[in-house]
Amino acid sequence: MSATATTANISNVGFKTLDTRDLAGILKKSHLTVRNDLSRNPERLPPAIRIAGRKAIWLEHRVLEWLEDQIQVPSKKRGRPTKIEQQRKLAQGGAV
Repeated sequence: MSATATTANISNVGFKTLDTRDLAGILKKSHLTVRNDLSRNPERLPPAIRIAGRKAIWLEHRVLEWLEDQIQVPSKKRGRPTKIEQQRKLAQGGAV
């Protein structure tokens, strides 16, 4: 296997590594967007590991953990209830 074929690389400790093209596929972004984000907006990407200070790679399990951390639960709706919500509440026997 060549050093450039990283799509199915598994290191000696069993971690699958991803290059920028693999990460782009997971994040549903273009390869060039990932490369630009890596240099301009690294906070938009999972933390990378640099090999010899140059090539960036990612560990697949850490990317998946990072994606789970990015999920945001919508906050509770604020403001006055709509008329429909008020009518439902009255129909259930509650006060407005």
